Amino acid sequence: MSVKANRTVRIPLSVPDHWVDDLHATHNLYQYCQNRTVDWCWPDTPTHPDDLKTSKGDAEDALYDDLRDKTDNELHANLVQKAIKDAVSAVGSCKTSWENGDRISKPEFQDRADESYTMTYDKRAGTYHRYKASFAVLDGDPVHCRYELPATLNATPYNQYVRDSRWGFSTSKLVFDGEQFWLHAVMNRSYTDAPEYPPTADGSNTQEDFTRVLGVDLNVNGHSPVTSAGGFHGNADYLNHRRSTYEELRGELQETGTRSAHLRLQSRQGVEWAWFDQYAHHMANCIVADAVAVGATNVVFEDLTRIRQRISNEPKFQQWLF
Repeated sequence: MSVKANRTVRIPLSVPDHWVDDLHATHNLYQYCQNRTVDWCWPDTPTHPDDLKTSKGDAEDALYDDLRDKTDNELHANLVQKAIKDAVSAVGSCKTSWENGDRISKPEFQDRADESYTMTYDKRAGTYHRYKASFAVLDGDPVHCRYELPATLNATPYNQYVRDSRWGFSTSKLVFDGEQFWLHAVMNRSYTDAPEYPPTADGSNTQEDFTRVLGVDLNVNGHSPVTSAGGFHGNADYLNHRRSTYEELRGELQETGTRSAHLRLQSRQGVEWAWFDQYAHHMANCIVADAVAVGATNVVFEDLTRIRQRISNEPKFQQWLF
């Protein structure tokens, strides 16, 4: 049996100054195609989830030629297709949420205050190499960008996946965060649970390429994650205690209502969010360490989709940091 694995590697890009405007202009038309697609998928007054159109094929049939014409054929044909797919996926997510009883609103692909954006490039519009990548822009030569790599590559995701010939590039994303361009490179590889041995001098095989799964259980009490490698990590009880302490402090400051109390509340909020983020990051690293220790090729979590609707309304359950 063959199992496909995907990993996303975030790589900073060095974009020559004279090509930056070309990428921004390309995104403007890309965003136009996204919003036109949302308008087609989303009727003026939908009354039922089925009123939303979520077929990528139907959207392409209805919009592709018109969008190519409206963009004067300057936007690469594949980028038009990817913009349509992005928008249909966004509407599809809204449809699923609506079916599950959640409140929704029409997706909008609009300019952000920080000027950030994302475009999807597959191998027809983007070319990926081990040390550089190129991206199609408006009716012209592609933009060539080198990766900005650290002096030491050991133990980096780039070294583990991009430089490993067993992994190959797949459809990836070009991301601009307002200051820096990034390639979110999607690397894929196929594993098999049948032995694949490299031949030796006598024709025999010695090394196995196999699938090994690390299971992870996430908890509200006790240890936050527990892994099938015998890893017990974190302290969910302390996490709950810290959260309740912060909420008590927040209530007191809100009740006080002074300017100094308001400023202290704002500063504490940033500190607490940073602490929770760091805690989650540390737990993730512990899971990765367990996976490396046992040579796992895949990490599997229990399905917690919409779990908050099926468990107690107590704060520690509804604020579960999973």
